[in-house]
Amino acid sequence: MNAKGDDVNDGTLITPRRIVAAVALVLALVFIFQNGQTVKLNVLFFSFETRAWFGFVVTLVLGVLLGWGLSARRARKAGGSG
Repeated sequence: MNAKGDDVNDGTLITPRRIVAAVALVLALVFIFQNGQTVKLNVLFFSFETRAWFGFVVTLVLGVLLGWGLSARRARKAGGSG
């Protein structure tokens, strides 16, 4: 690891971070493909029918975007002179 805590690439493609990411991806895909039934989704004032995996994927994407946005905001605050 370097001073920032990031993994230093020593020429190998397999790192602990990539292993964790691959396992999480495989588990997410298994979960998604096992939930293919049609469900009714209610969002605020409207509802629609779709496959359950679509709701999971939308939730996952929104969570990733929210986490990325919040971490970027926190990094700007930490780097500022406020």
